[in-house]
Amino acid sequence: MTPSRLPRQLPGPFVFLDPSSDEINRLRSVQERALPLARKIFLEDEEATPLTGFPILISSRLMALEKALEEYIVLEEKAQFELAHRRPFDRARYAEAWQRYSRLLASATEYTVLSSYGRAYPNVFWLRHSSVLARTMSGTLRRLAQIDSAFAREQGARIRYVVFFHYLDRSLSLTYRLIRRLARQVGEAESDLFPGLLTIMRDNVLIFTEEQISEDLSELGTYLAGHLGVDGRDFRQRLGRTREWHRQQLESNDALRRAVRDLLDADLVARPERLLHRPGYVRYLSSLEDYDPARLLEPEGIELWEELLPTLKEYELLRSFQRLVLPVTREGERLVATDPRTRGTGLPARRLYLSITTRPLDFMTPWVLDPEVGRFGMIYDISQFSQSLTEMKRTSQVEQERTFQMIFRFQRQVNQVAFNRRLRLEKYLGDGALYSGINRPHDLLVAALYIQRLYREAVAAGFPFDRGLRIALNFGQYRMLPIQSSQPGEAERYEFFGHGIVELTRLITGKTMQEIGEIKSLLVSLGYSPDSVDRFFAPLERRHRDVVSRLEEGRRFRAYINPNGTLINEGIVATRQFVSELDQEGSIEALHSAREESHLYTVVQVRDGVDEVLAGFRKLGTAEFKGLGPLVVYEVVGSEQWTEDDLEPCNHSDLISATEEAFSGVPVEDF
Repeated sequence: MTPSRLPRQLPGPFVFLDPSSDEINRLRSVQERALPLARKIFLEDEEATPLTGFPILISSRLMALEKALEEYIVLEEKAQFELAHRRPFDRARYAEAWQRYSRLLASATEYTVLSSYGRAYPNVFWLRHSSVLARTMSGTLRRLAQIDSAFAREQGARIRYVVFFHYLDRSLSLTYRLIRRLARQVGEAESDLFPGLLTIMRDNVLIFTEEQISEDLSELGTYLAGHLGVDGRDFRQRLGRTREWHRQQLESNDALRRAVRDLLDADLVARPERLLHRPGYVRYLSSLEDYDPARLLEPEGIELWEELLPTLKEYELLRSFQRLVLPVTREGERLVATDPRTRGTGLPARRLYLSITTRPLDFMTPWVLDPEVGRFGMIYDISQFSQSLTEMKRTSQVEQERTFQMIFRFQRQVNQVAFNRRLRLEKYLGDGALYSGINRPHDLLVAALYIQRLYREAVAAGFPFDRGLRIALNFGQYRMLPIQSSQPGEAERYEFFGHGIVELTRLITGKTMQEIGEIKSLLVSLGYSPDSVDRFFAPLERRHRDVVSRLEEGRRFRAYINPNGTLINEGIVATRQFVSELDQEGSIEALHSAREESHLYTVVQVRDGVDEVLAGFRKLGTAEFKGLGPLVVYEVVGSEQWTEDDLEPCNHSDLISATEEAFSGVPVEDF
């Protein structure tokens, strides 16, 4: 069975629907066809329990769309009023209003459909847009009364639904045409692209026309009269008398009370009126001896009530999902929303500042969800892992099993280190893994130092992959795109790619700009003699042959740039952008200087929970990488070997200027 798409706590209030009962299962088809998975929305401090919902950016273009909808509905009302009086109306202005609205609606539909990839963006759009339409439609009678109060009383209900169905027909026609074109364009079935929620709303017009429905159905006067063609006042009065009669029967009729208690397990004290919301219950009441159809619901009214109940329950479920929509605005770089938990409480509206990780949906842009994000990245890679695996195949089966158990335990320990510092595992790489962080660079720094320590301890305990461990840290631009369409009941799945990933992989491999081997292979494949190709490239290969520093290679964990501009990384390296972000974060409590052999490091002190961690930074210089521009790289070392006596005061208040002075040997001012 497909998991429920309902969040743990649906926002009410609920009058007709009981979200804790089996009624939710009866509405499962609605969930599977139309209801998107709600997302966690974190606040700026990321400490409190997150909200659940759909953050939607209230952009200028979205506001223009919603304003255009309101203007079109108002002109449609005026047009229908004039037609009812057989008078002309401003057709040019009316047509212009529809064209303005339809262009914006078409853009939103195309963007949400093409960027959805199974993430139900069209349905989320209609959650928002239907609430705007319902708010607009709720003012129809008031606007008609301002023109002609007598006409509003006599014809307002009918005109309201003439306006609505004219709008619905035109908007559905537009959507069908657009979906037909997009389906041909992307090679998918039209049924897979069409918004399922729009189909359900088409069949249940209450979600388009009513902002709320109370227990006495007082808001449904125009719906009953204008849409169903029944006397709404008489129906509601009979329903009210039926409720009162039912309450009295539960107090005086022992047989009814026992039947309800034994068969329905209902709470008769708290809300006996909820029994009337059970399908078939009012029909059962009408069979009792004391039931008076002349005063209570008559047979036609009972059938109407039984048909109306599923519609009301479905309406409340969809309305609850509408309340999960969280409008978001930008104030500079910050995202601001109004706390939805204050709705309907009478409390003052409270402003919420959302986490910088929040990516609100912008229906009026081609991506809808901006795929480019700024992230801190950490990647680790076990040196010569493939070669070690090849050698391992020549050992006994027992030794191979032992080796796999050790690599499994090591990677589990690494993942626990990352998890404790709220880093997110993006992907395993076979011989390493990629993690991302949001806005706490010191967490990645501490995790890198602890992972290096874990590796050292594992090698001392006999870990067979003992050729080294490379780690890289950066802050860069990543793109988050769905690698496959999400399935019903599954959370969205994204994969990282882009410049940030390339930068990290280059930092652990040291892959340089010059790939002479690739060019040689290409020339040989084109028919050139291998000997001629080797002779031609021999001088260039000698010039760019990597030079190994014997002094540096004596260190267990090391990183340096050789004379050819190639990065040799067998330790931890970080980009200048990462170091700059660490500087600005404010988590560095002190700066010192310390030496290790011939190298001068700037030592930072950061807090990891209750512990203080020391790390040394050294600027290595500018490295050249394939596919990237020149990149300033820093070495990071763990500082367990340093004591207080080894640390000297630092003349700088920021890490960048301190490492710059140590690199150049020339005093610099704090930047």
